[in-house]
Order: sequence, then structure tokens, then C-alpha cells
Amino acid sequence: MACGCAVVSTSCGGPQDVIKNGENGFLVKVGDVEQIVNRVKELLDDGELRQRFVKNSKETLRKFPWESSIDKLEETLSNLARSRFADD
Repeated sequence: MACGCAVVSTSCGGPQDVIKNGENGFLVKVGDVEQIVNRVKELLDDGELRQRFVKNSKETLRKFPWESSIDKLEETLSNLARSRFADD
């Protein structure tokens, strides 16, 4: 998304928090290779859909600025490290 590409991802973890299926990307069932291929083909064949996903993705990304995302990642890693070493 950050690179301006229409996204096809599996429904696992983080992507589910960002991608709204059919609105700013496609989410497919983990392991469903056929559906992944079909969704990629759909995006390749439909320029309007592709551009709509890119446009909507830019709006989505405004909710996740790099600075706050990095701060959240650092905080999470720090908390994990503290809890890991507290058990030793």
C-alpha cells in the first residue's frame, strides 16, 4: 500500500487491521492459492478497480503515519523484551 500498489493479502494478523476487503485491497483465506491468483488477475484486468484500491489505500495510510507506527513498534518490542527477561 505504501508503495502505491493494489494489495492482495491473506486474512492473517496485521493485514486484517488495515485492509477492508473489496474496498482498499483483497483479503483471501490463508492457503487458498487459487483465490490469490484469481484476485491478482482481477486487479490486472480491471484498471478502474486497481486505481480505486490505490486511492482508498492512500486514505487508509493516513491513519498509520510512519512516526507513530515506529513508536508503537518500539514500545511493543520493549515491553516484550522486559517481560521476557523478567521471567529469567
